[in-house]
Amino acid sequence: MRLVADLRERLGRDLAIEDVLVGRTPRGIAARADAAAGTGPAPVVRGRPPALSPAQQRLWFLDRYFPAAASAYNVAFAERITGPLDVAALATALTAVADRQQILRWRIPERDGVPYAVADPSTPVPLPVRDLAPGTDLAGHLAASAATPFALGTDTLWRAELIRTGDGEHVLAVYAHHAVFDGWSQSLFYADLAAAYRAALGDGPPLPPLPATYGDYVAWRADRARRRAAADLDWWLDHLTGAPVVLRLPGGRDRPAEQTYTSATVRTRLDRAATAALNDLAAGLGATPAAAVLAAFALVLARRTGLPDLVVGTPTVDRRAADFEPMVGFFIEIAPLRLRRTPGAGFAAHVRAAWEELLAALAHPEAPVERIVGGLGLGGLLDRSPLVQVLFNMYTFDEPRLDLAGLSAEPVPVPA
Repeated sequence: MRLVADLRERLGRDLAIEDVLVGRTPRGIAARADAAAGTGPAPVVRGRPPALSPAQQRLWFLDRYFPAAASAYNVAFAERITGPLDVAALATALTAVADRQQILRWRIPERDGVPYAVADPSTPVPLPVRDLAPGTDLAGHLAASAATPFALGTDTLWRAELIRTGDGEHVLAVYAHHAVFDGWSQSLFYADLAAAYRAALGDGPPLPPLPATYGDYVAWRADRARRRAAADLDWWLDHLTGAPVVLRLPGGRDRPAEQTYTSATVRTRLDRAATAALNDLAAGLGATPAAAVLAAFALVLARRTGLPDLVVGTPTVDRRAADFEPMVGFFIEIAPLRLRRTPGAGFAAHVRAAWEELLAALAHPEAPVERIVGGLGLGGLLDRSPLVQVLFNMYTFDEPRLDLAGLSAEPVPVPA
């Protein structure tokens, strides 16, 4: 995504993500760039007012009409900071980050049942400093704080706290609603915080303004929708015709009448040899490791459910212009991938099919999942998500790292 955005701006050609993924090598990408339209990407018009993206509207709808989802879309992360922390400088740095990242000052009120975005003026960001009460463990405190819902219309949609855990040791915890923060945003937030902390100490320049705001992204997205939304939606509706819209996994419990969002986590890890074999397999097939894992996942689901044809959702990132790369925000869409198990086909064929499905999804970005659901007539379900009940998500960015001047930091898991 970063490479595509950069090449579009440098070459003045309307490259697509699939041009890089299919081209693979510098020579192959150059050939596709030569063939791409020479008009360049659609420009980002700056200075637009705050406005909600389709994905943000979807999250507001869930929050408004499904109370059990109130904290299900909270994002939480924490860092153990060791060393002589300047608490006042950290608070100043957090305020500077919110000044730069306008979306961190957003609220989402409603008028006559319709949500809209409001950007509050810059004010100091509160940074409460807490000592845990006797008998309170850190993990329990973080879990409870992460589960505290945001009131989208009145609350600032993120908060931070500093927990003293020992002499010269603190835990910085950040909680945000997904409507203003996606997985990519954590590294951007950490980079801004590190630079702003250094500036607050007097050792660096202040944070520069961003080239655009999230409102500019929404306007850019709306312009793209005017050009291609109808064609993209038609493609998706045709592509999903006849696909099963419910993926029932065998289990020992009845599904409740309404979703509860109760969850648990099970972890496992591929060893080095399996990871290397996965990467080699994908490269040999001209695909990515994500496509190979997706193919394996789909085959497991097919065996478990008995369905040779199923729909699995996957998040895609919509940062297709360079102006949006350094911006904290919510740039996620859900693509409902159609994955078929072909009798007698080897695993390599299934990897190629998963790869082609991913490329096709990326080539038709302007059909938010709620529009596809509406087009298929699948709305109104309370007991399950319409169309997509199983999600496949493979993070391909580096693990975020916080690097505060004169301090060491390490991630603290938040049991959310």
